[in-house]
Amino acid sequence: MTVVNSLKHVRMIFAAFSFYFLLVLPNAGILILCGPSKSHAVAEEMNISPNGEAQAATSDQEEGRKQGKFRKRRREFLNGQYELIKVIPHDSTAFTQGLTLHHGKLYESTGMYGESQVRQLDRSNGNVIQSYDLPSKYFGEGMAYLPPTDTLVQLTWKRRMGFVYNTSTFDLLESFEYETTTNEGWGITYDTKKDVLYVSDGSSTLHVWESKYPFKEIKTMTVSDEEIGPISQINELEYIPQTNTILANVWYKNAILEIDPLDGNVMNIYDLTELYPPRNRSMNDDCLNGISVVTDDDEKATFDADGGIEVYVTGKLWPNMYHI
Repeated sequence: MTVVNSLKHVRMIFAAFSFYFLLVLPNAGILILCGPSKSHAVAEEMNISPNGEAQAATSDQEEGRKQGKFRKRRREFLNGQYELIKVIPHDSTAFTQGLTLHHGKLYESTGMYGESQVRQLDRSNGNVIQSYDLPSKYFGEGMAYLPPTDTLVQLTWKRRMGFVYNTSTFDLLESFEYETTTNEGWGITYDTKKDVLYVSDGSSTLHVWESKYPFKEIKTMTVSDEEIGPISQINELEYIPQTNTILANVWYKNAILEIDPLDGNVMNIYDLTELYPPRNRSMNDDCLNGISVVTDDDEKATFDADGGIEVYVTGKLWPNMYHI
């Protein structure tokens, strides 16, 4: 592991144990929320200036009010239920940034400088079937499957560079530059109905791109809750065609948001705290990240008997992947 990666692990471990909000939810145990800043781009959400100094007390008070509203909304959104179907082994050295599946093939994008990869996984046991190593200067981020071209498109964190791969060979077909609100890439997913891509950048902004190379931006929208307001640190994304919604991880929060792709409004929140409880995690385990719809053919999500969508979820450096 490089010195840069070691320092990043230290920073993330510090983050994971330094900025916790604890609250007790009725009939749901203890929910642990954590909101450390990943970069300068999201420092404002932590009330920290670019040089690391605390901002004015008025900003702290406003953040306190916002957190209070978030707690209230969490209680209201407990109708977002899930059922655990299967636990699947997962490479605990994989810093998962994205999951995507098509034709029964599960793909994973991993991060960290010098360790970032594109992988195909055996979804029955989590084994790596094949992989492609990114150049060490790139920190891999989210990845999406594009049916029109039968390709994979992957983002990188701070280099403003994306890549397009052949799904069978992982040959690099194209590279492209992009800009976002934070000039970072976090999550990406493909809308099969509108033929567009949704991209997150660690802020509350979702970018809508054309699905064809070089992926020009069409518009942006803000992920927002009617009471909380804008929700930042939106991470991995997964479009659900049957519900026409987007599922999203929020960095260092044990929940998945369900978002309306028309306007960015939060429609539901799934509390996954007890799926892999923080109290059971090792010091190496990082945060919840990675969502992929379970498919039975090209773009049809599997429904259970009650009409629920089935998805795979995992986390960065987690030892398991969960079919829920």
